[in-house]
Amino acid sequence: MAGKGEPVVLVHGWSASAEMWNSLMGDLARDHQVIAMDCRGHGRSDKPHEAGRYRIEMANDVVRLMDHLGLARAHVVGYSMGGSIALRMLIDHPDRFLTAVIGGSTGFRAGMDEWDAGLTVTDAPLKANRVPALVIYGSRDDPDRFARFEQVLAAAQFTAVEGAGHGAVPDSPVFVKAVLDFLTRHQGGR
Repeated sequence: MAGKGEPVVLVHGWSASAEMWNSLMGDLARDHQVIAMDCRGHGRSDKPHEAGRYRIEMANDVVRLMDHLGLARAHVVGYSMGGSIALRMLIDHPDRFLTAVIGGSTGFRAGMDEWDAGLTVTDAPLKANRVPALVIYGSRDDPDRFARFEQVLAAAQFTAVEGAGHGAVPDSPVFVKAVLDFLTRHQGGR
């Protein structure tokens, strides 16, 4: 945790850890209370071996962390797997968000294996989303998928980081600026 102000929970991507947010944390901590978590199975968190200990529990972990810290609502920033977790939270816990930043993800669309079966999302509940949202992705990260996703999260702001593939986006100055600008515009979840 770092900084003071409105809380921002950072949820990292697959096979990463909270350290993936190093390029964003310092800038965010100037005006926000920043909480970067290690998702289960990653970083310094427990690494259960049963698929059932992951799935929806990964989204519930974010809510449990917020409860533990006494945060009724927060800005939730997720990238890749973390973006999928945030999308699942938008369906199950929209009242816990000030805003949502979904990076490099359109959500798990089918339970491809035992691990992600509980994190799948469908279009109908996402279309009903009223939480201010930013979807940010690399222009070389399957842009057609994100163009289709604009029809689902029609009220969201979509930003492409030009020339970036999937892994390069979170370290991009464009990503950092887009997130900071978005959070400033939506201070208090407006």
